[in-house]
Amino acid sequence: MEELVVKKIFLVFILLLWTVQSMAQPLSQDNAIQQMRAWMNGHRIMGHLVEAPLKSVQTFSSTTNDYFVYIAQFEPSGYVILNSDDQLPLIITFSADTTLNLDNTPDNALLSLLTQMVNRTIIPVAKKTLSAQKEMTPPESELYGPFLTTTWNQTHPYNAHCPSYPGGSVEYGYRAPSGCVPTAYAQILAFHRWPVTGRGFHTYTDSIGSMTGQHTAVFSDPYDWPSMKHE
Repeated sequence: MEELVVKKIFLVFILLLWTVQSMAQPLSQDNAIQQMRAWMNGHRIMGHLVEAPLKSVQTFSSTTNDYFVYIAQFEPSGYVILNSDDQLPLIITFSADTTLNLDNTPDNALLSLLTQMVNRTIIPVAKKTLSAQKEMTPPESELYGPFLTTTWNQTHPYNAHCPSYPGGSVEYGYRAPSGCVPTAYAQILAFHRWPVTGRGFHTYTDSIGSMTGQHTAVFSDPYDWPSMKHE
């Protein structure tokens, strides 16, 4: 899962860097690391590493050597990849509990994405002057919603058709919680009053834990949306 998230971050970042056309100033390694520590301070994922010692800081350059990134690796694990230019977002990607693998092997997708990124980044420092730049107007934000008027949760009666759970509580009717994702998804369906019915059914047998046995859900029964209360 973490590798998939990292890959998605890289793909978005590559698209962003294709359009970079502004005057830029290089960041020294010390400055980049200092800014990285400030960013990490209080960060939900990386905050616990803010005082961690660095195992290494290396550069990763484009094939033309006109652009590079810093790769800061922590001891014993964790890393942050940093831009070397102050006109670009400082943080490219990070991990709190893995070690970055830069081995040049055919199946190293992260290395391939990093190579593409540094080779496609355009930093035209020598081609533009500050006076020639056009000021960019920040995009306006428009907020919509909230649309949902339901305030459902995972307790009774919302979990009335969930399996019995001997270890449960009165609040849950001694049944399993309905689950945060199904509850959220059900509220979206209720907002749209759709679908009228589902399709088919599903049965499975659970032999692990305290809620063993056969469980069945019938999806083809019609949904009585108008009778469903908002809370």
